[in-house]
Amino acid sequence: MSCDPVWAEGCRLAEQRLTPSEYKAWIDCLTPRVIRSDVAVIDVPTNPMKEWIADRYSALLEQCLSQASGRAMAVRFAVPDPGNGTEPIPGEPPPSSADTPLDGLRLQLVAEQGSIDPRFRFDNFVVGACNQFAHAAAFAVGNRHVRGYNPFFIYGNVGLGKTHLLNAVGNFVLSRKPTARVRYVTSEAFTNELIGAIRSDRHEEFRAMYRSVDLLLIDDIQLIAKLERTQEEFFYTFNSLYQAQRQIVVTSDRFPKDIPELDDRLRSRFEWGLIADMQAPDLETRVAILTRKSESESLALPDEATLFLATHIRSNIRELEGSLNRVCAYASLTTQPITIELIRKVLRETLRDPDTPITLDDIQKTVAKAFDVRVSDLRSNRKLRTLTVPRQVAMYLCRRLTSSSFPHIGDQFGKDHSTVIHAVRRIERQLEDDADFRARIERIVSELEEAR
Repeated sequence: MSCDPVWAEGCRLAEQRLTPSEYKAWIDCLTPRVIRSDVAVIDVPTNPMKEWIADRYSALLEQCLSQASGRAMAVRFAVPDPGNGTEPIPGEPPPSSADTPLDGLRLQLVAEQGSIDPRFRFDNFVVGACNQFAHAAAFAVGNRHVRGYNPFFIYGNVGLGKTHLLNAVGNFVLSRKPTARVRYVTSEAFTNELIGAIRSDRHEEFRAMYRSVDLLLIDDIQLIAKLERTQEEFFYTFNSLYQAQRQIVVTSDRFPKDIPELDDRLRSRFEWGLIADMQAPDLETRVAILTRKSESESLALPDEATLFLATHIRSNIRELEGSLNRVCAYASLTTQPITIELIRKVLRETLRDPDTPITLDDIQKTVAKAFDVRVSDLRSNRKLRTLTVPRQVAMYLCRRLTSSSFPHIGDQFGKDHSTVIHAVRRIERQLEDDADFRARIERIVSELEEAR
């Protein structure tokens, strides 16, 4: 029956309405067993897949097969009996698989679909002081121990493990309930899918797909900040899921209040639930990460080499693991043992001296980035509040983190020393009174210290 013309044409129509990876993962694996005048019985490899496909693609297949045959057709899914090849009665409820483990095939298919990455799990996430709270909260969300963590907002600089935690939540939920409707997507992909849906007049299908999930995982939400239509669509999707008590987890590279041009309605909703930050890993955590990776990949990494790498690669986990990969690849190709001398040679353009001082220029650049302004704005005479606050913050940090005098700091901003003194005192007062502002300044300090 695999060459049945109705089935072949129906598959062709379905392929036009799905992404290539989605079609390959969920439709191409199906086998038609019976095609009658008004019903199609389709074989699905496993019960978990049957429930997943029936829930998400039965309507699509019914539409496509009806169009292909020229008559209304219903679709029924069946799982062949591995013993005798007979089919169960179409439409009979299968045994519940809600509590069965997520098998390798399911993980592989999800990965092929471009959804949850099966490599990122809680059991291979290295926990340290820098991410302990975010990890605990993510595990609680995945385990559904709490209801008040919705939405769950994770923020931190690049390469600190936000995407790992996001996928770990999805994998954990699916491991406990394979039929759960989980969708992971980057904000860029969300935007592209929305544009495609508008262009092909499939807006309602797009909405139905996102508003029917049990768990929505959105990565890098800050990228939609300047996209009005995308923000509007996500706002209504958020409301629909939240009102239905469906879980939402998002990541960002900054705190909601620090995302410029983010719709105020979204900003307030992100603050409804739980917000957790992830900091750059401390030395002990970096050592643990390198040790875990070298053990999992059977890499011969001496303790002194591990400590050397962990001491000198401090900005983020991605750079740390990338540096380890470069060193190991070079050692393998040249058949040399991994030594500190070899690491220095391979990473000569990457290694930083941990005693390198923070400069006034470093502070200006980091503060400008944090407040989304230009360095030239900090040095200008413009008195807009959007510039005055970051300028005063930069002056305060120049005084706090360097040994520069008030007059020297003033020279770097085109101001006199009295202006710098006033700025420092004003920021110090605000730090005492405003916990959110204090946390924001400490994040900038951490970024400066880790980037040395």
